[in-house]
Amino acid sequence: MNGNEGKIGLLQQLKDLEQERISLEIEIDLDQEAYSRIQKILEETDKELDNVKFLNDLNEQSKHKKMTAQEKEIQTNILLKKVICLISKKDMIDLESAEILFKNSETYQILKSNILYKESVENVYVRYKEEQKKKLIKRLKNKSEILEAIQDRTKETVKVLAAENIDIVNENIKIAA
Repeated sequence: MNGNEGKIGLLQQLKDLEQERISLEIEIDLDQEAYSRIQKILEETDKELDNVKFLNDLNEQSKHKKMTAQEKEIQTNILLKKVICLISKKDMIDLESAEILFKNSETYQILKSNILYKESVENVYVRYKEEQKKKLIKRLKNKSEILEAIQDRTKETVKVLAAENIDIVNENIKIAA
């Protein structure tokens, strides 16, 4: 009985690993679709940046003016609201969700420290999207590594089962019977 229970346990582990592998493959596919959307948004943003470059040049003189801390804070808050609106518009999400996403970013932290108050809305948005892109790429790499580890483990399990002359297909039939 113990031998059969061990085999059944190994078979169950193999089935669980296969289900986890399939689940991760689906998740990776979804993340790759999100990455493609982000890439497209970044390309569109780059085009829009070219269109508004002349406005940034006009504002160049005002950027050199010394601003008080209060003026910087006001400018930062205005910029913050505009970036959130742009995120909402470009990503087709509601303002509340856009605000939550943006406030969880490094770009937001830098903006709140009044470092980016002179930047245009588009430049801050591009910076935010580049940050999101880097995070997505990192997540995809991590998930790919996990999937590879699961595949390696599955191969090892199959080798162990084969070494013990366990026919997985026929064993499933025996267990069901």
